[in-house]
Amino acid sequence: QKLAILEEEPRVICKGGAGTGKTVLATETARLLAAGHERVLLTCENPILASFLAGRLQNEPVEVVSHDRLTDIDQPADVLIVDETQDILDSNGLAALDNAVKGGLENGAWRIFLDPNTQADFVGRLDPEALGFLEELSATATLADNCRNSREVVTNTTLMTGADIGTAALGSGHGVDTVVYRTRAEATNSAAAKIGDLFREGASPGDITLLSPVPFE
Repeated sequence: QKLAILEEEPRVICKGGAGTGKTVLATETARLLAAGHERVLLTCENPILASFLAGRLQNEPVEVVSHDRLTDIDQPADVLIVDETQDILDSNGLAALDNAVKGGLENGAWRIFLDPNTQADFVGRLDPEALGFLEELSATATLADNCRNSREVVTNTTLMTGADIGTAALGSGHGVDTVVYRTRAEATNSAAAKIGDLFREGASPGDITLLSPVPFE
């Protein structure tokens, strides 16, 4: 049903919390629409994610760029697909998106995927007026099922952040350990200890994902 509205409507806002499948849908929508259009542009905030998605779509007529490279686009696309839109949704971001699609935002074809929850606060670019402008131009779809996280992770995240990240569709999993720290050094030591525990339990490096608000170094 979600893919149907994303294919049939000229302009769609698809809302969902972290883990509800927005990036997967954005990628598959790009693949689907590329069959009937000369040029499809997919953009997201994270350059690493952009590189990953470019690899997934390397055999499709889809160009993938990060948001900060939108101004480098030579010509507007037939269809614009925007992932992580909450990270570019202000006046400057709207201007960049408007220039990236034929007909602009008001008359062009676009599919926008965004997380309206507190995740947007980390970047602080989700302007309610900008979102309202886009909502007047488009149909809206909502992703209600969290297809990435277990019930325990969904419940814990909802209770700690107040964010609506959907209903867990994977069932139960391992519990969630919460560690409070005061300094970056304490956080580093806690993370290193946890990774060591996981190794001793038989996990491999490829089984572990570390998310952090600080640079890798």
